[in-house]
Amino acid sequence: MSDHRLGATFPLDSAPGPDELKALTIDGHEVVVANVDGRLHAVDGTCTHEECPLIKGWVDGGCIVCECHGGTFDLLTGEPVDGPVLVPVRVHSVDVHSDSFTVRLQGGSA
Repeated sequence: MSDHRLGATFPLDSAPGPDELKALTIDGHEVVVANVDGRLHAVDGTCTHEECPLIKGWVDGGCIVCECHGGTFDLLTGEPVDGPVLVPVRVHSVDVHSDSFTVRLQGGSA
């Protein structure tokens, strides 16, 4: 059963480069897309610790690190890995096509 509720498709040339982040807005929801070894991942755009924007952070291996307090989240699961974060960040699905990619927001509040 799928809990996808919103999605948007973007040109592939607008995707972040290796170890980069890109902020996207989908129907008013801020999402950060990360490129890890050529694979795109998407998470909510706000850290669950103190609501800092994750776009100001960086990619570290398979994780995204929040610049505010060093909170680190696994990009596959959203689970906290390090720092003061206790609550996971929501992960969204990304499908890559020949010339575009689609981000589908997972259910729940954004």
